[in-house]
Amino acid sequence: MRQQHPELFTLSQQQHATVAMMWTGQGWNLFLRRHLNDWEMERVAEFYNSVAGFNNLNGEEDRLEWSKDKNGKFSVNSAYKELNSAVVKERDWPWMMIWKPKIPYKVNCFTWLLAKEAVLTQENPLKGVVN
Repeated sequence: MRQQHPELFTLSQQQHATVAMMWTGQGWNLFLRRHLNDWEMERVAEFYNSVAGFNNLNGEEDRLEWSKDKNGKFSVNSAYKELNSAVVKERDWPWMMIWKPKIPYKVNCFTWLLAKEAVLTQENPLKGVVN
């Protein structure tokens, strides 16, 4: 709640509660320090929508799970595989589409820089300037 809904977290009386502690079986037990203003009702609705997917809640302590491993445990091997899968996606990008067409060389170069996100734009006009 602290990360996803910081405004509600500051209003909560249960800042140290786990998700399972806030679920009563009949609904979410959310105690706030004060009554909500009209503009805050939308944030509460967003909160309830975000926690609606939780099911099978029990009294167990909350824990982190690594979603990239079938056992939910972090390992260097699984992290390495995840990082390398992103490299494979970049490698599969059709780079030859930039260099094979018979178009002016300056267009090839500009397209290459654009694909590598190295084009000087309004966001970073001094990126290529050397002092």
